Amino acid sequence: MRGWKWMSVLILVAFAAGAAAWAGYSSVRRHSTPRLGFIVEPGEHTILPGRSSIRVFREDGGLNYRITRQLSNATETFGPARPSVQPGAQWFVYVETPDRVWVYDGEGRDLVLQRMHADGVGTYSITFCRDWLRKQVPPEVVVRLGEAALAAMVAAGNEGANRRTPCAGPE
Repeated sequence: MRGWKWMSVLILVAFAAGAAAWAGYSSVRRHSTPRLGFIVEPGEHTILPGRSSIRVFREDGGLNYRITRQLSNATETFGPARPSVQPGAQWFVYVETPDRVWVYDGEGRDLVLQRMHADGVGTYSITFCRDWLRKQVPPEVVVRLGEAALAAMVAAGNEGANRRTPCAGPE
């Protein structure tokens, strides 16, 4: 009987330690979950807590954005030099993954992919990268824009762009 009590105490202690470790682990995981999906309001939006965010702000009569990401030894911030969204446009930002952010100008002129990778950032416009980029548009963005709007942006793109502009980047 005596061995049984010690065994029960050991099992209880092991269970309590495991539960505490699990609670700590799940807490860390929960706070590290990326915020994916659509952004449709100006402001500071966290993509990956402590690692990346996007700020959508008013500038020179339009809307502009900056994506900031924390690297191992530096902070990197990037975005267009001039506002890409006009007032009243039905723009959106779609965070596909923490490393792939889509920006739609709201006027049917352009859809841009900002793709972050170890070597830096790639900016890919559907008006230049046309079919190559069209094949990568997430289904959620296709549904929101509609096939016809996407096709119109691709068709309106620069005819020679695929030959002059390197659209393929690191995967």
